[in-house]
Amino acid sequence: MKKKLFLFIILPFLTFKVIAQKNFNPGFIVQKGDTLEGLVSLKGLVKSGNEVDFKLPHSSAITTYTPNDIDAYGLAQGDRFEAMRIGTGDTAQLVFFKVLVLGNTNLYSFRDADNKVHYYVTHEGITRELIRKKETRVLPSGQKVMFTNEVYRATLLDLAKDCPSLHTALKRVYLKQKDLTNFIIQFNNCQRSDETLYVAQPVKAQVSWGVLIGTSTTSLEVKNVPTPVLNQTYTSTLRPTAGLFINTTLPWVNKKLSVQAEVLYDRMSFSKHLTEVVSIRQNEYDVDIDVHSLKIPVMLRYSFFIGKIAPYLQAGIAYSLVLKHKQNVLTTSSTSSGTTTVENRYLIETFNPNESRWSYVEAFRKHAQAFFIGGGVKLPLLPKHPLMIETRFERGNGFSEIPVISTNTKQFSLLMGLAF
Repeated sequence: MKKKLFLFIILPFLTFKVIAQKNFNPGFIVQKGDTLEGLVSLKGLVKSGNEVDFKLPHSSAITTYTPNDIDAYGLAQGDRFEAMRIGTGDTAQLVFFKVLVLGNTNLYSFRDADNKVHYYVTHEGITRELIRKKETRVLPSGQKVMFTNEVYRATLLDLAKDCPSLHTALKRVYLKQKDLTNFIIQFNNCQRSDETLYVAQPVKAQVSWGVLIGTSTTSLEVKNVPTPVLNQTYTSTLRPTAGLFINTTLPWVNKKLSVQAEVLYDRMSFSKHLTEVVSIRQNEYDVDIDVHSLKIPVMLRYSFFIGKIAPYLQAGIAYSLVLKHKQNVLTTSSTSSGTTTVENRYLIETFNPNESRWSYVEAFRKHAQAFFIGGGVKLPLLPKHPLMIETRFERGNGFSEIPVISTNTKQFSLLMGLAF
């Protein structure tokens, strides 16, 4: 089992090295007023405000720069950042602001260590933060109430005092990138028609869908059934699985995160012949279990971008709805005198003399829950149609309707997907 788990986990990663690689794209840094072109590797949403990796073309040497080392950096076709000072006195520090609008008046954003986004506007060399504050107001009755003071609107109103056409629009401006960007663009146009030099493209989620096919093997661990010999671990042969998925990125949280939901056909099959001797009686059990399910996994995925290749790790939960099943146990009892009896029973059953020939009925639950982890790699097989290869390990609570009887499952899956 350990060898099987190892092979399932490492299989998608056998064709490439993941360690110590970064995703570099054409870009630049500005140092002491000089622009140096090369390759830039952007960090995450928080780290990009503190450091950047840069290397020259055709060079393997990577240099990490902080706001103390360079004035600005960016991608040739993408985000730009400028070194700016925030705080005062002992709390003052240099950070990289993301440029949202560049013109006569500039708009920036900065994401702090708590993942909170701050917005700043620079006009005539003065930088001000756009903020809102929670304040307490005392009513004439003496009651204290909390309210939100939209301080940023007063800041923008003062900024646009010479553009009366924008004053009314301020009522519809909220503290978010899209609204602030549109307002600063209008303000720059009010001052001079060609004053907006650069506008950051808004971050949009990328939605894709596709098909999945693969195979899986499952082990079923049965505990506490009344017949002790049936308390076994049953292992299935490889069974096919297939279905559809939909994936959406979460760029406003982290550009490497995405959520994926799937609908999969899944099958588990187990068979085993067991024998026990009780006094003068020999009992033989032929266990035959076959479960067809519709599985709905939902997962959170974290990707590592290495050029056009994207290895990923993921974790999630799955809900299974049983479409059809059987869990038969053919019991043959023989004695030394030659007497033989045969019963068709169930693996998970409960006694009910009014319902069945053998006085037992199924205690089979037609739904199950599971959690899983896995990893894989996205490969650029076709333009706009990447190929995914991945493995998963899943643990589920099985299909027993009787709480004391445990039917936990472990499943290993190998899947291939094609996105559209």
